[in-house]
Amino acid sequence: MESKYNKRSPAVKRLMREAIELREPTEQYYAQPLQDNLFEWHFSVRGPTDSPFALGVYHGRILLPSGYPLQPPEIILLTPSGRFEVGKKVCLSISGHHPETWQPSWSIRTALLALIGFMTTRGEGALGSLDYPPSEQLLLALRSRETCCDVCGAKMDRVLLERTPVNAKTVTTVRPAVETTSRTQTTDAMTTITQTTAMENIKTNTMATFSSAAVTSAANTPVCAASATTTAAATIITSTEGIATGKTDVESSVQRVGQENIPPELHHRGTTHPASLRSSLYSSSTSQAVYAPANLCSYSSHMLSAVLVIVIAIALAFLILRRLSRETGF
Repeated sequence: MESKYNKRSPAVKRLMREAIELREPTEQYYAQPLQDNLFEWHFSVRGPTDSPFALGVYHGRILLPSGYPLQPPEIILLTPSGRFEVGKKVCLSISGHHPETWQPSWSIRTALLALIGFMTTRGEGALGSLDYPPSEQLLLALRSRETCCDVCGAKMDRVLLERTPVNAKTVTTVRPAVETTSRTQTTDAMTTITQTTAMENIKTNTMATFSSAAVTSAANTPVCAASATTTAAATIITSTEGIATGKTDVESSVQRVGQENIPPELHHRGTTHPASLRSSLYSSSTSQAVYAPANLCSYSSHMLSAVLVIVIAIALAFLILRRLSRETGF
């Protein structure tokens, strides 16, 4: 093959030197020119570790221009990977699609290492790129080891050196991790549904309890007590929702309910101290629904009496003034 090419050509000199440097396979890559064409190489690369491609070996072609290394090569994948299309020139910063980013100091070895690195990135619609799900990429990686090139005769299950024990241990963890992804997502979804259902059950049961307590209380107490009971039930349900989400303290919620329903002048009485009220509220749901509204109703009755006295006084004063005006003639 050497007699077919001009050995003074910079491209021929460079390619022959690189062929000697890459004649031995490694754990990551192997590349050699075809027997009858120095400007067409076949390569094999192993997928990057900690990725769905880790168990795969991928074969492809490298087409080198006559102006190499001043001009970039073209890279074509022959093995399905789920990341690059088969039989199409891939668009990478090291390929012929971007000659402006190519550097003459780069080599075929550089291109192979860059190709391995690009496998874990997203295609995002680039020419010759794909974005298969990780599960499909893993399946294609397993199938890639069963392929064989009809042109160069390379067999993917033996073309590269085996990984070292450290790397092999890393690779063995990839497949279980990918396989359990969907199961983990399903488990998280089921946990969320269970928590939501539990919270709804707590709300329903609590509402039913306080609704029955409100009905019983309304039958034996004034209207204001029944209204206050409903308010207390709504407050406790809000507290129950906080318990389900871990954001509300039960004791502070109950204390707040007691303080809101007690008139200011009753806070200092020994029988209605907030501590006594809090223990009473904890004792039973019935006492929690009826205790505070009773005090509120008594307070409202006093206020109503005061208003009635004022209205009567004003009415009497009006009558007296009217009678005096008639007697005096004003």
